[in-house]
Amino acid sequence: MGDLFSKLLSPRPDSLRIGPEISRGAYGVVFQGRLGTRPVAIKKIHGMLVEYARDTKGDLATVLADFRRECELLEAARHANVVQYLGVFNQDGSALLVMELMQGTLEQFLRDNRGTLPQEKQVSICLQIASGLLFLHQHEPQILHRDLTAKNILVSDNGRVVKISDLGQAKFRPADVQYLTTRAPGCVPYMPPECLVDIPHFTDKGDIFSFGVVVLQVATQHPPSFGLVNIGAIPEVERRERDLARLSDDHPLKPTVLKCLKDDPAERPTCHQVCLMLILDPHVNNPGVSVCKFYILLYPLQLLLLLVTLYG
Repeated sequence: MGDLFSKLLSPRPDSLRIGPEISRGAYGVVFQGRLGTRPVAIKKIHGMLVEYARDTKGDLATVLADFRRECELLEAARHANVVQYLGVFNQDGSALLVMELMQGTLEQFLRDNRGTLPQEKQVSICLQIASGLLFLHQHEPQILHRDLTAKNILVSDNGRVVKISDLGQAKFRPADVQYLTTRAPGCVPYMPPECLVDIPHFTDKGDIFSFGVVVLQVATQHPPSFGLVNIGAIPEVERRERDLARLSDDHPLKPTVLKCLKDDPAERPTCHQVCLMLILDPHVNNPGVSVCKFYILLYPLQLLLLLVTLYG
């Protein structure tokens, strides 16, 4: 295994210094570190590659080569709301994925600001997530995140900068493939019903469902709290009734949440439509929360980047 990594990945540069552990997950351990003088996050992803090989049932050397190619694509595909990947290196039989360092997760940020997060900031956070997700979905070939949760979204500057992270479960979906059917990844409370069956179907609409759960979490500052019963037996909005009850009827994000949580993937909006809803929908652009005015005044560059992503 180590020989394969040494052949397929560049060795860890001397300028890459690994510091203390930040977090640990099923597919890797994340450390704080430095690449030269730049603070970075470093993820050891050896276990993830083994799972990837198991999913594809292919030759491990071929799988590793494909993974390296995907990482190179992600490194080249830069967007303001996707964490920047800086390279993949080999160290003692493990792969090190190096990315920009952010201050913390959205999950922790919402916990720390529970009950005090203004609606303007809530909408801003959601629009930045939607902007990053739109970039992934418009990539050629399309990138499905498949594990969009508040823990896998990072924030900096007191929530002013928001970026999608942790593409460990992400996969490319070629244009001629209707859906992916690999083993179900992700965190169950964020997953759509069509991915919680024996033969899961993954499309961009699955990411939209997960986005709806994240938007609900941003709007209430509470994580998903429902149980695992009745999945697919009753509508998701009923299963999540307790979480939705925390959201007032006039909350500017409620229409987006309800549309994204539709049980039928075909009834959910595309990410392009979500972005337009957040910018233009009259339910969002009420006198209290005018997204367009808010972004023009405080986030002109981000709004410009989003419009470029939307319209090319």
